Amino acid sequence: MLYLQDTDGNEDWHLHRVDLDAPEEPAVELLPSVSGSVLASMNRRTTHIDVFRIDIATGETVLHQEQADDLATVLLDRASEPAFHVLVEQDGSIVVSGIDRATGDLRPLTRMGGPEYPLGMQPQVVTPDGDGLLVGSFQNGDHLRLVRIDRETVVAAV
Repeated sequence: MLYLQDTDGNEDWHLHRVDLDAPEEPAVELLPSVSGSVLASMNRRTTHIDVFRIDIATGETVLHQEQADDLATVLLDRASEPAFHVLVEQDGSIVVSGIDRATGDLRPLTRMGGPEYPLGMQPQVVTPDGDGLLVGSFQNGDHLRLVRIDRETVVAAV
């Protein structure tokens, strides 16, 4: 996982990396000479936020995942492959679908109400194994809960 951090609010941001498979290891500050690439979301097109792969050493930027629908988002797993599709329908309700690894077909998993999500559903985080989606859900109540939606079994668990 990559994250930005400054020192005491000086806004001199540094890019750091942590290994999610080795949480006991300290964060590593990345230097400009580090090879490899990162994924970043950018809105190079007016109404779409696409995912790009950026080469750390050269800055070369290549489209990785185009978001075809301005009301939908494709969420990627740790292998940078499409895992979940989140669609905001015209009535404001949100449909979460799993994306089949082999075919790319969408499988609707759950529908969540719209009025309680005026700015969208947050958070939306694919689990490290790629089989679950962590989302904020009111689940017919007044309090936001972190819920895991399973990609295969459709089970939503708190």
